[in-house]
Amino acid sequence: MWGEVVLDEMKNYKINLEKNVEKIIEIFNKENYEIFVVGGSVRDSILGIKVNDWDLTTIAEPDMVLEIAKKYNIKAIPTGIAHGTITYLIENRAYEITTYRLETEYINHRKPIGIKFSKSLKEDLKRRDFTINALAYHPEKGLFDYFGGLQDIKLKKLKTVGDANERLEEDSLRILRAIRFSSKLNFEMDINLINAIESKRNLIHYLSIERIQQEFSKIMISDNVVLGLKLLYKFRIMDIILPELLIMVGFNQNNPNHNLNLLDHTFKVIENTPSNLKLRLVALFHDIGKPQTYSEDDDKVGHFYKHEKISSEMTYKIMKRLNYSNNLIKNVCNLISLHMNVYNGDYTDKAIKKLVNNLENNSIEEFVIIQKADILGTVNVNEIYRLDELLERYEIMKNKKEPFNMSDININGNDLIKIGILEGPKIGKILNELFELVLDEKINNDKIQLIDYVKRYYK
Repeated sequence: MWGEVVLDEMKNYKINLEKNVEKIIEIFNKENYEIFVVGGSVRDSILGIKVNDWDLTTIAEPDMVLEIAKKYNIKAIPTGIAHGTITYLIENRAYEITTYRLETEYINHRKPIGIKFSKSLKEDLKRRDFTINALAYHPEKGLFDYFGGLQDIKLKKLKTVGDANERLEEDSLRILRAIRFSSKLNFEMDINLINAIESKRNLIHYLSIERIQQEFSKIMISDNVVLGLKLLYKFRIMDIILPELLIMVGFNQNNPNHNLNLLDHTFKVIENTPSNLKLRLVALFHDIGKPQTYSEDDDKVGHFYKHEKISSEMTYKIMKRLNYSNNLIKNVCNLISLHMNVYNGDYTDKAIKKLVNNLENNSIEEFVIIQKADILGTVNVNEIYRLDELLERYEIMKNKKEPFNMSDININGNDLIKIGILEGPKIGKILNELFELVLDEKINNDKIQLIDYVKRYYK
């Protein structure tokens, strides 16, 4: 943690480095080349956050970085050699090493036309986005902070390096990065950064959908995800990237089970969902179809019949547009489509098995997480205990090795072919029928009995 460190104690500032990072620094020092740990790895070390990716910057140019790797028998990959970046692979860990550089004029508010290698650490740090990301560290020389990043970490403040308008004009991705860092670190934005985002938000249109999706996903798994979402609404960036969500703002559900409007209910569900992209996306989109399905009865009570189906369909289109993987889309939509299968303690064993089967690649534990989060966003919070009973019943059946899907029955397609059933759609039809019979306990999950049944009715 930054503790009581003050700016005149930079030289004695100490950060615990990974042993492989120390090894790289030691090698470059031996070869008489400046090298520093830089950026997010320094920031997170100061904040006491676990560092997943260590980045380094050096005065050595890429050819020399490759030459040093060869000399010391380190595997090196020219991952971004055009931009001065070489990746060292040590013990199956990747370490990016980038030469000090200056960037020339930016085009399309995103990428520089080119780069120039530099001999100055300060010039390299000057091109970075935020002061908290413009810190460099060396185990012997201490912390290098030319732009007040350490003080901003102390104050929990997010500020740009230099003029905020210029930084966002250069690279419009910094708008989303600002929101991401605020939500990840719970930092307050500097007023100049706020004003710049408000005036430059339309630069988001210059970003590729892939980059928007990547930053949005990082916001969705941040510790302060609701803060990130609120900032997207505040700056009207949600209008650009997810306009379908705007209708939730202030939408009154007019239902005795709900004391919150639709957006606040959604925020509550997200808050009670762990930092998992799939589950957070389910929480975000699970009720998106409510406004389309809203109806009132004679008592003016609001209802949303089949909203889970509409929500799933809308989510599919949104996630497709944002270029999420087909697998993630399928799993998110599946959980949304089933989120109204509320467990009230009246499920039969067959109903639980059917539920598990219908969850496909999702687990019943994930289903319960969403159910609990949804309940905590309503007035019925006391009903949450019933879901623990559902899991207990599932575990009992699981321990008894009872079947939950077609792959659990003790017969397969090859078995059917061996007794004379022709390959084709009929195989799947028979297996499905056998699965239903086992679920209904009309036949035991015994291979001999299953084969006898097929011989009796199909051969």
